[in-house]
Amino acid sequence: KDIQCSESFWRTRLEAMKAVDDLVGALASDLEQKNELSNTAIILTSDNGYFFGEHRLTKKVVGYEEAMRHPLAIRAPGYPEGQVSSRLVLSTDLSPTIVQLADATNGITPDGRSLVPLLANPSAPWRLRVFGEYLGSAPEVGGRTFYLARTGPDDSTAPNDSYIIWSDGTE
Repeated sequence: KDIQCSESFWRTRLEAMKAVDDLVGALASDLEQKNELSNTAIILTSDNGYFFGEHRLTKKVVGYEEAMRHPLAIRAPGYPEGQVSSRLVLSTDLSPTIVQLADATNGITPDGRSLVPLLANPSAPWRLRVFGEYLGSAPEVGGRTFYLARTGPDDSTAPNDSYIIWSDGTE
């Protein structure tokens, strides 16, 4: 029964994404008709991944790879299409990216970094590691919190690796 429930939930979310796909297509068509597409950046993302039964879990508060990854797609005028980067990108990178793409000035020092260098060159030098934490009290993880370190593909000590330490001392 749990497998059927997870599969049904997964399929329902896929069907909902079809509506998002249709909406983005309609938006791009409208922008093109109005000659604004060449002057518009489109950014699609989500807050984080979600479990559909992987590791016998549902929801999204566990430090496994599936929950740490965010879907992100950026279409910006003047940058090549179809590029893929495996660099470590954070949600805090979106604000400075939008400011730079808009050729605006940021009134504060942002926490993140603009992704524009990666749009121009997916192999550009970038951060090697990120750190994160979950300080909530989700029942899926027995109310535990955790801290994590995630390395990127260019980290020579441990490429594409994660280290997590839970509040109960489990590593």
